[in-house]
Amino acid sequence: MALFTRVNSFLNSTSPIPRGQDNRTEPSLPNSHTYYALCYCTLILAIVFGNIMVCLAVLRERTLQTTTNYLVVSLAVADLLVATLVMPWVVYLEVTGGVWNFSRVCCDIFVTMDVMMCTASILNLCAISIDRYTAVVMPVHYQHGTGKSSCRRVSIMILIVWMLAFAVSCPLLFGFNTTGDPRVCSISNPNFVIYSSVVSFYLPFIVTLLLYCFPS
Repeated sequence: MALFTRVNSFLNSTSPIPRGQDNRTEPSLPNSHTYYALCYCTLILAIVFGNIMVCLAVLRERTLQTTTNYLVVSLAVADLLVATLVMPWVVYLEVTGGVWNFSRVCCDIFVTMDVMMCTASILNLCAISIDRYTAVVMPVHYQHGTGKSSCRRVSIMILIVWMLAFAVSCPLLFGFNTTGDPRVCSISNPNFVIYSSVVSFYLPFIVTLLLYCFPS
């Protein structure tokens, strides 16, 4: 998992200066890291604006307050947290060329938030597909659950989503991240990478795929 903590290792590279090059001053141009940082900043603003609009629309418009839209709000909150808690650190890593200048504790918190919020987004999408599957396959049962029972059902689904997201990511807070270089902040434990990939991506993907491919 950990989309943002992995992309920097691919983007950050150095190029040696050829021998025999003179010392004349060349006009300085923004390097690729600057462009990536600006792109991330633009993306952050778009994510924050779009998802705040989603939350406000559901909050203010009573006709939009359905079980499915509550799950959509949960998805929007997860994306908002990615944009506000994770992506600013990605911008920082782009500006510094991938060099981490904070403590290992801060790094562990950063990668934990990265995994948790990305996992929550994927699990929310899976929960939405389960909700839609129930509405199509069992319409009588789905329509019967109105009012308090409907709110209780969607509340339990949202709670499970966030508890699973935390359960997947929390090992990083307890020494499972084994990055050796203090200047690098990434997930280097292969066992955790496999575990988080299976639970955070492959299983929800399979469930969602089956629900949409075999609706009855």
